[in-house]
Amino acid sequence: MSGDIVRHHASSGGYFAFFLAMLCGAAPKGLCLTISTTLCRLTIMGKLKMQVTTQTLRVLGALVSSADEISGADIARSTELASGTLYPILARLEKSKWIQSRWEEGDPHELGRPRRRLYKITALGARKARQAVNAVTVSFGRSAWELS
Repeated sequence: MSGDIVRHHASSGGYFAFFLAMLCGAAPKGLCLTISTTLCRLTIMGKLKMQVTTQTLRVLGALVSSADEISGADIARSTELASGTLYPILARLEKSKWIQSRWEEGDPHELGRPRRRLYKITALGARKARQAVNAVTVSFGRSAWELS
């Protein structure tokens, strides 16, 4: 392909021809090749194994030790976790079906306070919590909360 033909295709707007012209050294002076790419982002959250941190183990411990439903505020008090740490953990656990939550029944005016969000561990969550504690115990010889 001669340089004149490549120049003609490049000037008519064909990116492939322009790229070919650049490779052949036949592109007009002062022109540069700009390639724009679009990245595709795939959402895979939830499909990966849940990361169980020390803080997550503390939250799971509070849920397992509760005989019934427990409020987020009660979990925060027993685990001593800040709300910015606790509530994202609770959201991940609920998304993974390890826990269930619901709003407390009743009118806030009659209760004299805002309704609470109540959390309860599921059978799956209890099983996964036991597996996580066993994995930590096998790895370190004792529970994660005993390490500090």
